[in-house]
Amino acid sequence: MVVSSRGRRFGSSDRLVRVRDPIVLQPTFPRFLSLGEPFEIPVSVRNDTGKDASSRSRSRSRPDRAAAGKERPIEVPNGAERLVYFPARSGENGGDAHVE
Repeated sequence: MVVSSRGRRFGSSDRLVRVRDPIVLQPTFPRFLSLGEPFEIPVSVRNDTGKDASSRSRSRSRPDRAAAGKERPIEVPNGAERLVYFPARSGENGGDAHVE
């Protein structure tokens, strides 16, 4: 988004910008969690490699934090986007979570 002003004149504009890497992973984490709360981490996988892709994804975390760890198979056709969900649970103590 761009915003501009000069005196009493102003304007703005925005535009969709697509990232053009061959494979793009975009996780979405919850903003708030209670202690010990189970939740899912959705990860969007975009394939622009020029061919269909098939892989397995796994998440890791510190043992005392949002531990996920299950492997998830995913197939993404070329030019498509798919969601894969990883189960997790917030830690019993407050603090930062570290997920790979």
